[in-house]
Amino acid sequence: MSFIPPRAALARSRTRPAVRRSRHPTRRAKHLGVVAALALLALPAAPALAETYHFTSPNFTSAYIGAPGPTGAYTSSMRVTGSFTTAAPLPANMPLTPIGPGASPVRVTSWSFFDGVRTYTSADSALLYGLPAQFAVATDATGQIVGHEIDLIQPPPPHVLNQVVASLALNGTRTLVVGDSVCQAVSATPPVICTSVRQMGALESAQGPGGGTWSVTADPASVPTLSLASLAALGAALAGVAAASRRRRAG
Repeated sequence: MSFIPPRAALARSRTRPAVRRSRHPTRRAKHLGVVAALALLALPAAPALAETYHFTSPNFTSAYIGAPGPTGAYTSSMRVTGSFTTAAPLPANMPLTPIGPGASPVRVTSWSFFDGVRTYTSADSALLYGLPAQFAVATDATGQIVGHEIDLIQPPPPHVLNQVVASLALNGTRTLVVGDSVCQAVSATPPVICTSVRQMGALESAQGPGGGTWSVTADPASVPTLSLASLAALGAALAGVAAASRRRRAG
């Protein structure tokens, strides 16, 4: 049995606690990193992408093309173009379903359609007759629009009898725009909206084939990102790992 001098034994006894102290913060840092990472996974990310669906109709082909009207004349080189935006992508394989005002849920957040003479936006137009079915679309297996029924009236309510209004109708059968329809009936309760329009005798109108083409773009401003809380958790996890690495090197 070898003899250990008192001083050497004392030195050894002093070094043991130091080794334990250097390992303890490392375990704590690792624990912090694990907790922060778990918190990161539990925290929600940003909302789903907003998307904008763009539309182009066939050119106008008949009706009162070229006739004088209160705003201007339509021509055969004109067509309806426009778009609407949703807070999240439309679901796939959706049958013709209302998605605008009055629908459940309301998916459309805004719209804008130009018929060659005037523009219908969500700020200055409303659904024709106030019916949710007047803003409906259908989608295929990829979520692309394959069917639509969009009918708008301008200006929005309140309306009065015999008021001159403009209307736009888009569906699979025809594309129709009328700049000088006449409101011939209104609802009895607010919002007082035109429930019937007379288009016969209109001098500013055009129509063309139904259908049209749709395309979709994602809103780059709404690309899903980690929330501020998630980023903070990630920072804490990285800080814990860095602290552990520094202590290991120091030990």
